[in-house]
Amino acid sequence: MEKESVFAKLQEMQQLKDFYERYASAYDSLILEVERRRAVDDRVRSIWRKAQENADKLLETDRVSREVFRQDVGEFLPTDLWAGMQGSAKKWTVVKEGEDEGDGEVQPLRRSVVEAAKERLARAGERRGVR
Repeated sequence: MEKESVFAKLQEMQQLKDFYERYASAYDSLILEVERRRAVDDRVRSIWRKAQENADKLLETDRVSREVFRQDVGEFLPTDLWAGMQGSAKKWTVVKEGEDEGDGEVQPLRRSVVEAAKERLARAGERRGVR
């Protein structure tokens, strides 16, 4: 009887150990996912920043061309001939969409935190025979 009780408790302890190892792996996976998402946000922000700079340069060139046009022929054309003749170029901006309450900026994690999570996940994978 006592032997069966001991084996039952050992089995229960093994199940708890397995559960908490999976919990720790899930937590480490979350750390890596947070870092991955932050990196994607950084790349997207960089792409949009470059696009905005290019658009701003194009609009500045357009502004100069519009001014040259007005100086060259503006006095010969009635201002009401075309409504867009006197207007300036449209401004363009990129705005982040749909930022929910818990969905703010992803703060960078310390490199040591990310590296430690990678190492723990690698060790856990080796123990399970996963590579």
